[in-house]
Amino acid sequence: MSRCILEDKGRVKAQPRDTQGLSPREIEILSLITVGATNEEIGDRLCISTNTVKTHVYNIFHKIKVPNRLQAALWAAKNL
Repeated sequence: MSRCILEDKGRVKAQPRDTQGLSPREIEILSLITVGATNEEIGDRLCISTNTVKTHVYNIFHKIKVPNRLQAALWAAKNL
């Protein structure tokens, strides 16, 4: 947990254009989905559980109205 806190300290997060109501954390997860990260890899990188990642992914799909990771990545490429 300490490692995660120290790594995140000092990061500047840019705001994308049309986020469809996505939270900053959902945008961060969507960006990891676009590079092909699995739920486990996302969880490890962000220091959150796999179940939390699944919840975020579900919410992302619902907000941007896509059925799967590929469509989410294509949406992100176009809109973020």
